[in-house]
Amino acid sequence: MVLPDHATLTEIPGSLLAPGALPGLWDGPEVTVKGLHDYFSGSRTVQVSRNGYEEPLIVPRAEKAAVEEAVREGTLSLASGPASLLAEGVPPGVLSDVTVLQAPRRSHSQAPYLDGLGAGL
Repeated sequence: MVLPDHATLTEIPGSLLAPGALPGLWDGPEVTVKGLHDYFSGSRTVQVSRNGYEEPLIVPRAEKAAVEEAVREGTLSLASGPASLLAEGVPPGVLSDVTVLQAPRRSHSQAPYLDGLGAGL
């Protein structure tokens, strides 16, 4: 048995990085890569609800947060300088501590607005 404060995760499924999946990871509409690294530093404790009471749980250290996987899967969108990515691979050199991650924005279908555009042509 390994205690969480001495464990190191080698992988994190990208779906766990989505807003609401892990307690205390998202304090607002976005999180930075540095925020993820801080969360998975091995020194963070979060409160987890269990059977009507709150239990402290140490978040284990992680070698690498699965940012690239989460962006590629479309779980998170990424903004870094002029780059904005969703559901595609992250090119080398794009990730930095200040890279911003967000939940993907909901897509609004353009079809109702485009119906009839060709009628006047």
